[in-house]
Amino acid sequence: MGNTRSLGVDNHLIIRPHLINFRRIKGGTQQYFFLRRFRPGFEVDGALITAEIIDGESLGFAGRPTNVNSKLLHALLDSGVLPVISPVGYDGESGRGGALNVNGDDAASAIAVALQADELLLIADVGGVQDERGEVLPAISLESARELIENGTAAGGMAAKLESAHAALLAGVDRVRICDLAGLVDVGRGTFITQSPSIVT
Repeated sequence: MGNTRSLGVDNHLIIRPHLINFRRIKGGTQQYFFLRRFRPGFEVDGALITAEIIDGESLGFAGRPTNVNSKLLHALLDSGVLPVISPVGYDGESGRGGALNVNGDDAASAIAVALQADELLLIADVGGVQDERGEVLPAISLESARELIENGTAAGGMAAKLESAHAALLAGVDRVRICDLAGLVDVGRGTFITQSPSIVT
């Protein structure tokens, strides 16, 4: 029996080494949907995120995403399921296999790119990207984001989020929004980041 991850009250994703089934319980009737077969050893979230080791000596099993199985995500979304994704990657580059710990923001960025999303939303413990006075900036460009990192205004977790935003925007995502939990219901809350300064002014 493989791992079962709950995706909602009535929806479950059942992952086994060789296959993925999606089960929906609707009106008391169980409906099964076969999604995709995988090679043995791909049981890390169905190899949803393939990753490579960043630096084995200093960072151990930390990885950066190299590929996202967008077909699996689309199959779930088309079935009416909102996936809850763990940022654990499958080591598909070293030849050894196994799990790699992927930064959550990097995983979100890679998933947004794979799904060709219009917007990537990154949740922080503050209202958005702050300037040197601690005030939330409503909109910035990639160039401004880089300056905030280089001058130390954005550091730690916020700098990491800006790096993930940078990767997403360069790979085709239209905009990135960084905000706190309240931004989940307020679509105008937080800091919007885009490539061109003309778009955010």
